[in-house]
Amino acid sequence: MGIEHSFCYLTVRSGKVTSRTDDVWHVDGYSEKITHLPEQNYIWCDKFPTEYVEKAFKIPDDFNPKIHNIHLFLQEEIEKSNTPVLKLEPKTLYCLDPYVVHRRPYVPEDETRTFVRISFTPIEIVDDNNTHNPLLERNNPSYDGIKDFRNKLIRYKHSV
Repeated sequence: MGIEHSFCYLTVRSGKVTSRTDDVWHVDGYSEKITHLPEQNYIWCDKFPTEYVEKAFKIPDDFNPKIHNIHLFLQEEIEKSNTPVLKLEPKTLYCLDPYVVHRRPYVPEDETRTFVRISFTPIEIVDDNNTHNPLLERNNPSYDGIKDFRNKLIRYKHSV
């Protein structure tokens, strides 16, 4: 395809689900900092498979992703349109790009889940939630994309 990705990230989560950031509607691999070809994310999970929607989203011209929370916008658009929620099959490998709106389903507290993601991306993902290879230099050693950015975004209010 002629796409060159300089970085590869491996995510493995196994055990009781404690994070509440993946159970909101979101996309993986979207960057505001640099225009680039879509990255590829290969995902697999043993149970409680990823949910997704087949829906086109019209992002308003005045929507500013540097101040508006896209996750809240996606949630409202899905609820408003009564779009059916679909599920991937467990124990099956899938490739998602940044245009697949998805979420982790609700997982009861006493259940465990194993999730694996391999991401190929042309830009470095600088985030403290990543485990760092001690042999590689870190450009920004104290950045958490959720606390430092996502949680500071506001809800978009539709123009009348």
